[in-house]
Amino acid sequence: MPDRYVEYSQNDYDNIMKLDTLFISQLDSKYNVEYHKLPSLISGEVLKRCGYFSTMPNQLSKVDIIDVSQLESLGNNRELEEIKYSSAENYFLTPAACLHFYPMLEHKEVKECIYSSLVDVFRYENGNFTVGTRQWEFTVREFLAIGNPKFVEEFLEDLKEKFLAIALRFDSTAKIQNACDNFYPTNLNKVKQKFQKYNNLKFELIVHISGKEVSVASFNYHNNHFSKEFNFDSNDTIVTGCVGLGIDRWISLLKESEKDYKLL
Repeated sequence: MPDRYVEYSQNDYDNIMKLDTLFISQLDSKYNVEYHKLPSLISGEVLKRCGYFSTMPNQLSKVDIIDVSQLESLGNNRELEEIKYSSAENYFLTPAACLHFYPMLEHKEVKECIYSSLVDVFRYENGNFTVGTRQWEFTVREFLAIGNPKFVEEFLEDLKEKFLAIALRFDSTAKIQNACDNFYPTNLNKVKQKFQKYNNLKFELIVHISGKEVSVASFNYHNNHFSKEFNFDSNDTIVTGCVGLGIDRWISLLKESEKDYKLL
């Protein structure tokens, strides 16, 4: 279905690159930043350790492989519905960029630093897709802060202020809002959502696109949830927090604002 992804023109691509350059430029020279190229596939074991199967299993897209053993029998009339697939490989399309970083950090002694990547991620969204704002595949610029709580908290506050200022160039109603993850609605996950909001663990940058409030960035404080699971918490002294910027939604915001792209 065409609303599950968007095909960009050369002009759109140019503006994606301008946006991403602008986002990266917001990091002060005081930050030690490592840039990584991340894969589209992620193992089920990593997702399990991150808690994805219990919190957002409905967002996951498992990778199937064509069973080539029966293709010859189909001859030249190979209808898609006749082809069989195998789910034996325990791999999924990446639902969140930061999930790749935690295995990289396992058993490392980490000081204050930022890991970053521009990556395509995939979330099924229960099949409720809207081109430009809610897609199965979309692009995210991710910043993961690793360090002591003061460092991570100050990094998140720094980028909240800077990215809000950018959004206000295109939408005068842009705002930072307390939020929670869209967990699968079990009783335990509802408690987790309330815990997130009450403890101010997640904030979103909200703008208006097509008359609806849409999040174009999220700011997440993980505490030692990931650092402890992946053994780089250094006796509870190291925590993590991430900032994700949804590039596709930013492009939709820029198009709707009808303002000069030189504002980038």
